[in-house]
Amino acid sequence: MRGFARRFIIAATFSVALAACSGPDGNGQNPPGGGPPPGTPGGMIVAGGTGFIHTFNTSSGTEWQKRLSYSAPWSTVTTIPANRELLIANTSGANPVVVEVYDLDTFGLKRSFEWPNSTSMTTLHDFAATQDGAYLAITMEALSDPFFEVIEVATGEIVYTGLDTLVGSNFVWTADNDLIGVASLGYLNDPGMWGAIVRIPLQNMLDSEDGNVDGFLIQTFTRAEFDYLSYLALSPDDSELVYSRAGDLWIIKVYEESEPHQLTTGPVGLHGAVFSPSGTHIAVAAGGRYGLDETYVIPLHRGPPLFIDHGQGAGNEYLLEQNTLVDWMLAWLP
Repeated sequence: MRGFARRFIIAATFSVALAACSGPDGNGQNPPGGGPPPGTPGGMIVAGGTGFIHTFNTSSGTEWQKRLSYSAPWSTVTTIPANRELLIANTSGANPVVVEVYDLDTFGLKRSFEWPNSTSMTTLHDFAATQDGAYLAITMEALSDPFFEVIEVATGEIVYTGLDTLVGSNFVWTADNDLIGVASLGYLNDPGMWGAIVRIPLQNMLDSEDGNVDGFLIQTFTRAEFDYLSYLALSPDDSELVYSRAGDLWIIKVYEESEPHQLTTGPVGLHGAVFSPSGTHIAVAAGGRYGLDETYVIPLHRGPPLFIDHGQGAGNEYLLEQNTLVDWMLAWLP
């Protein structure tokens, strides 16, 4: 498993790739509550889970707060941190998909609009906005295979449809409007390259006439390594990417050839991480007992993986709050 900066070609169905170039506290019990772990940067973490949008004020808060309810089975959610906006796309299965835009400070509705040509969509999967909010990307389906689509918000026009191999994971946008996602390459029948994290410039999508686009390989995975890979999140300066693979957190450089570094290990899956505004910490959820999730704030590091297992008290020094309704993080605002 290695990071790359190699150029490749993606087809609408993906064809060719290549053209080289700490332990628990003393008695094993939970540490006292009352706030985030010591050293946690200030700001507001925004999260989703159990049909609610939640927030945690890391400067003065002591617990997660429910801020907004939404129809989770029929919706997909993203944020535009620079605009302090929350976007919820919703489908009824009979009418067009509606995107609602909320203020992340007041959680009041700012505006809403319909996604073009989206009548009868039965399932909405992943959703992401460019960092300036000018373009939106979504994967959705209408009683058939999921498909990927990009619209320009100002005109309401569909500007790209394709990239069917990117529908198994979330995706994120860099400030330069490069889309980063996970591509499944099993159809190539090459056990040495069964999947990849890829970077695709938006302009290449806009220029495409047949769905084929040029892009770059950030990291490739063998068949054995390509296991439950998702929950991508970019650092504030877009230089690093954190992701979850087989329940552990990993980090890799986006624009430099590098080896990925494993941040965590343990029996409980970690998912839905986001970087702090300072880029020094990561907030993440962990599958807990009885359907409830623990939430953690861990420091970025280049040492051995941090062992996280709340049942044994391992990693409790990083515990933000236990037994929460939070399933994944959406953003960490200043």
